[in-house]
Amino acid sequence: MKREFQAKIVSPDKKGGLTYIEVPFNAAEEFNGKGRIKVQGALNGHTYRSSLISKGNGFYILVIDKKLQKQIGIDDCDTLHVTMEADNIAVDQNVKTPIEKIEKSSMDVLTAIRTRRSIRRFSKKSIDEKVLNTIMEAGFCAPSAKNKRPWHFILVKNKEILKRLAGNDSNHKPISEADCCIVICGDKNIQGMNDFILEDCSAAVQNILLASHGVGIGAVWCGLHTGTKDSKSLTEIFELPTKIVPIAIVALGYPEEDKGAVERFDFSKVHYEKW
Repeated sequence: MKREFQAKIVSPDKKGGLTYIEVPFNAAEEFNGKGRIKVQGALNGHTYRSSLISKGNGFYILVIDKKLQKQIGIDDCDTLHVTMEADNIAVDQNVKTPIEKIEKSSMDVLTAIRTRRSIRRFSKKSIDEKVLNTIMEAGFCAPSAKNKRPWHFILVKNKEILKRLAGNDSNHKPISEADCCIVICGDKNIQGMNDFILEDCSAAVQNILLASHGVGIGAVWCGLHTGTKDSKSLTEIFELPTKIVPIAIVALGYPEEDKGAVERFDFSKVHYEKW
């Protein structure tokens, strides 16, 4: 069912905040939605496709990204004529299909945590798709604020692109020698830069690192600072939309180096009840 309504534009009161409209009905009930509700329609005649963000108790908002703001001419109006209906194409695309993956690791979780090390030298052996699916699944299982799950993963195997990602940064050199890498990105429309997008995506990175170690794959977290030259370069290489920001790169490959476990528990950094 298509709904039409007038909505007042809510502008951010701080840098990095979201511009959005409030949905004047319970979208979950209206569109029979479970989980993330994807919608499509028009704002003052300009088409959009997006996911609604739940604020709890049946209250939803629709974020207006910068590209759409420019199309609408948002500075010249404070109220929008909105049409909205369920995005059935997105619903069809989101039907879960089984993926081939490793069902069980021989390494228990505490051993994986205690023995994981950053691996920067890799062999030439290729990683099987089943193993990569298992590693990415671990990223999808990470916790996130209000279960918003703002992450997207870009799996890169192309050697030329891997070399471009490594660039001239010595800290990123392992990427050029890796079998592949995963670029972890965040959706600012789902979780804002001033909210928990960095924390959420970092939790996904940690899961990816632990799962990699657990299935015998070496991995190293190559950090990125948002807004820097490296970050902007990734946006260009992968043609990322405005709402997507690259957060981290994890280089993956079979280890060419053997690093032993290190005792890391530090009593001097444990405080009880107060500092």
